Amino acid sequence: MIGQLDRVIYFYQRDDVRDDFGGLSEQFIEYSRCFANVSKKPVSDDNTEISGKQTAERNINFIIRYRTDLNEDMIVKFDDELGTKYYKILSINEMTSKRRRGFIEIEAVKYDLDINII
Repeated sequence: MIGQLDRVIYFYQRDDVRDDFGGLSEQFIEYSRCFANVSKKPVSDDNTEISGKQTAERNINFIIRYRTDLNEDMIVKFDDELGTKYYKILSINEMTSKRRRGFIEIEAVKYDLDINII
């Protein structure tokens, strides 16, 4: 599996920042990056509502080495042959072997909204 972790992905942590007028602005700050195995799922006919807007679902799975510092509030940036895309994490699942923790699988859906990346 280690040799199949051949794509770089970036994790971004959400940070709500108050502007000069007292309003909150959602920003995403780069948290970390790592190598991953990436497998795309077919586009579904279903639509999902994210932050009040309809978006077509495009699922993707990332397999990375085991770590405990990630959560479902983060987003993932992945550069593929069509350009940079952002994904909202749906779930983080441990892939256990008989003897030790080795990898985790992250299921995510394409994040179609405009986001403020720092």
